[in-house]
Amino acid sequence: MLFLTALMTTTAVTLGWIASRRATRSAAMTTGLRTQSASRETVKLRQALVSVEVGAAVVLLLAAGLLLQSAARLVNVDPGRRTTVCPVLQLAVATIDC
Repeated sequence: MLFLTALMTTTAVTLGWIASRRATRSAAMTTGLRTQSASRETVKLRQALVSVEVGAAVVLLLAAGLLLQSAARLVNVDPGRRTTVCPVLQLAVATIDC
Protein backbone atom coordinates (compact mmCIF):
# COMPACT_ATOMS: atom_id res chain seq x y z
CA MET A 1 0.00 0.00 0.00
CA LEU A 2 2.94 2.28 0.60
CA PHE A 3 3.96 1.88 -3.03
CA LEU A 4 0.49 2.84 -4.24
CA THR A 5 0.42 5.88 -1.98
CA ALA A 6 3.80 7.01 -3.29
CA LEU A 7 2.68 6.38 -6.87
CA MET A 8 -0.54 8.39 -6.42
CA THR A 9 1.33 11.27 -4.78
CA THR A 10 4.00 11.34 -7.48
CA THR A 11 1.39 11.26 -10.24
CA ALA A 12 -0.67 14.03 -8.66
CA VAL A 13 2.35 16.28 -8.13
CA THR A 14 3.67 15.65 -11.64
CA LEU A 15 0.35 16.32 -13.35
CA GLY A 16 -0.21 19.42 -11.22
CA TRP A 17 3.23 20.71 -12.13
CA ILE A 18 2.60 20.09 -15.85
CA ALA A 19 -0.75 21.88 -15.67
CA SER A 20 0.77 24.86 -13.89
CA ARG A 21 3.58 25.10 -16.45
CA ARG A 22 1.06 25.10 -19.30
CA ALA A 23 -1.06 27.73 -17.57
CA THR A 24 1.87 30.08 -16.95
CA ARG A 25 3.16 29.57 -20.48
CA SER A 26 -0.22 30.35 -22.06
CA ALA A 27 -0.67 33.34 -19.74
CA ALA A 28 2.76 34.64 -20.69
CA MET A 29 1.96 34.30 -24.39
CA THR A 30 -1.32 36.20 -24.13
CA THR A 31 -0.02 39.17 -22.12
CA GLY A 32 0.93 41.04 -25.26
CA LEU A 33 -2.30 40.23 -27.06
CA ARG A 34 -5.72 41.71 -26.64
CA THR A 35 -8.02 39.38 -24.82
CA GLN A 36 -11.77 39.25 -24.73
CA SER A 37 -13.73 38.61 -21.59
CA ALA A 38 -15.74 35.42 -21.51
CA SER A 39 -19.48 35.57 -21.90
CA ARG A 40 -21.75 34.93 -18.96
CA GLU A 41 -22.73 31.50 -20.29
CA THR A 42 -19.08 30.49 -20.66
CA VAL A 43 -18.31 31.56 -17.11
CA LYS A 44 -21.29 29.59 -15.75
CA LEU A 45 -20.26 26.55 -17.78
CA ARG A 46 -16.71 26.75 -16.41
CA GLN A 47 -17.99 27.05 -12.86
CA ALA A 48 -20.28 24.06 -13.36
CA LEU A 49 -17.45 21.98 -14.81
CA VAL A 50 -15.18 22.87 -11.90
CA SER A 51 -17.94 21.93 -9.44
CA VAL A 52 -18.45 18.58 -11.17
CA GLU A 53 -14.72 17.92 -11.20
CA VAL A 54 -14.35 18.69 -7.49
CA GLY A 55 -17.36 16.52 -6.68
CA ALA A 56 -15.96 13.64 -8.71
CA ALA A 57 -12.59 13.99 -6.96
CA VAL A 58 -14.25 13.84 -3.54
CA VAL A 59 -16.28 10.77 -4.52
CA LEU A 60 -13.15 9.05 -5.86
CA LEU A 61 -11.21 9.83 -2.68
CA LEU A 62 -14.00 8.44 -0.52
CA ALA A 63 -14.23 5.31 -2.67
CA ALA A 64 -10.46 4.83 -2.47
CA GLY A 65 -10.57 5.17 1.31
CA LEU A 66 -13.36 2.61 1.56
CA LEU A 67 -11.48 0.25 -0.75
CA LEU A 68 -8.34 0.49 1.38
CA GLN A 69 -10.37 -0.07 4.53
CA SER A 70 -11.98 -3.17 2.99
CA ALA A 71 -8.59 -4.49 1.89
CA ALA A 72 -7.20 -4.01 5.40
CA ARG A 73 -10.15 -5.92 6.85
CA LEU A 74 -9.72 -8.74 4.33
CA VAL A 75 -6.12 -9.24 5.42
CA ASN A 76 -7.29 -9.91 8.99
CA VAL A 77 -10.11 -12.36 8.12
CA ASP A 78 -9.76 -15.91 9.41
CA PRO A 79 -9.77 -18.17 6.33
CA GLY A 80 -11.46 -21.01 8.25
CA ARG A 81 -8.64 -23.49 7.84
CA ARG A 82 -5.12 -23.91 9.12
CA THR A 83 -2.75 -22.43 6.62
CA THR A 84 0.42 -23.43 8.48
CA VAL A 85 0.08 -27.14 7.62
CA CYS A 86 -0.88 -27.03 3.94
CA PRO A 87 0.45 -29.47 1.35
CA VAL A 88 2.65 -27.71 -1.14
CA LEU A 89 3.37 -28.81 -4.69
CA GLN A 90 6.90 -28.07 -5.82
CA LEU A 91 7.71 -27.98 -9.52
CA ALA A 92 11.14 -27.99 -11.05
CA VAL A 93 11.53 -25.86 -14.16
CA ALA A 94 13.97 -27.12 -16.74
CA THR A 95 16.24 -24.56 -18.33
CA ILE A 96 17.58 -24.80 -21.86
CA ASP A 97 21.01 -23.42 -22.63
CA CYS A 98 21.23 -21.77 -26.03
